[in-house]
Amino acid sequence: YYVLPILHGDDLIGRMDMAFDKKAKTLEVQSTYAEDGAPATAVDDIRTSVQTLATFLGAEKIKYGKIMPAIWKSLPK
Repeated sequence: YYVLPILHGDDLIGRMDMAFDKKAKTLEVQSTYAEDGAPATAVDDIRTSVQTLATFLGAEKIKYGKIMPAIWKSLPK
């Protein structure tokens, strides 16, 4: 279980609480939080970064939790 900052350029725009289930090979994004003023346009970059982390960890699936800021509701795909 760990919390990762979400950086967009040099700006901290949010954070994600994550866990990796090795047996299920699943990266679980348990909750996502946006900082005030976080850009909605960052969603594609965030999605790509989560996928890159999942690949690095050897995850075959990504599971998103229920806590998701409204500006990034389209994140799980």
